[in-house]
Amino acid sequence: MSARQQRAHLRKLQPERQDPIKHGRPARVGVGLAAKASLQTGETPVLPAKQTGGQALPVDISTPPGAKPQRPFVLAHFAMTADGKISTRSLTPSQFTSAADKRRLQEVRAGSDAVLAGRGTVAADTMSMGLSPADLREMRVASGRPPVPLRVIVSNAGLLDLSWKVFSYRESPLVIFTSSRMPEIVRQAVTQKAELYIFSGPAVDLGQALWILRADFGVKRLVCEGGGALLRSLAEQDLVDGIRLTIAPRIFGGRAAPTLTGLPGDFLSPLRPFRIVRQEKVGDECCLELRRIRPA
Repeated sequence: MSARQQRAHLRKLQPERQDPIKHGRPARVGVGLAAKASLQTGETPVLPAKQTGGQALPVDISTPPGAKPQRPFVLAHFAMTADGKISTRSLTPSQFTSAADKRRLQEVRAGSDAVLAGRGTVAADTMSMGLSPADLREMRVASGRPPVPLRVIVSNAGLLDLSWKVFSYRESPLVIFTSSRMPEIVRQAVTQKAELYIFSGPAVDLGQALWILRADFGVKRLVCEGGGALLRSLAEQDLVDGIRLTIAPRIFGGRAAPTLTGLPGDFLSPLRPFRIVRQEKVGDECCLELRRIRPA
């Protein structure tokens, strides 16, 4: 059954019907679907159910007995000042790195299956989350991939504005993970622009969101571009596998200016050790690549 036929089938279902359905990775998102479910723990978690017009169906990412659900490799890609700030206290767009660093950002996107960002970063940086350079788009097409990676937004409160640039950019599908806190009026508007997953609790379970991206969309490699609060949440669940970091020769200062993991807060317990696998000086900037050290 094609994606269009499947959506037509879903619209005919009664609101209370809860039949499981298996579905492949859609080639393109048209009218979005909402999702809702209770969260449980275990090797094969119960995940949000896709919902259209009030009718819900569970998302099926079942795995063979004894197997653990897979998730994408998560790479965090950030630029920061010499004093560890990723933005100013006013959360202004990141303009403190070079044109070469902006190109590296696009190259990392091109090498990923999906681009992830938090609601605040999308708004502050007026992001489309797209891929601009024609040569990188052609490279992806030549390797059998879509010209632009899947775009993913996480917003616990679901306070999204459809006038943002990310919603007018239509060259790749957009997936949004949110919680039951998203206002109903926003849900109805967003489902015309994106595929929407709504978790029943007050916050998005990032681990389960990653499993959905792998099972539903075939995402094997994902780049997180901010902000610091989202990176902190990923690190708390030990979901960060690598970090690409550009250090610019600037000092911002300011207690309210966010760091790599947001505003100052509690230490992670336990700490998350990384090792430097590559370092390079490009112009006046230092580029580092780190990998998470995990038990053998």
